[in-house]
Amino acid sequence: MKYYVCCMENGLKLDFDKQCTKVQWSNDMFKALDCEGALLAIIPITNVNHFIVKKGGAEVEIQEETSRN
Repeated sequence: MKYYVCCMENGLKLDFDKQCTKVQWSNDMFKALDCEGALLAIIPITNVNHFIVKKGGAEVEIQEETSRN
């Protein structure tokens, strides 16, 4: 299973204890959701640098940049 880690502009990382399995973007906010669709956090897009996708127990990381045009 893959999960998302949010890398903030201030250098902090939010991993939500590996529960964030979906990220939605709307109205200049990111919504971090768990596998059942429950809301974990709402994060203003201006505070987010990028997201990292981690898969299973492996340390495979795929960086997904945010676009703030």
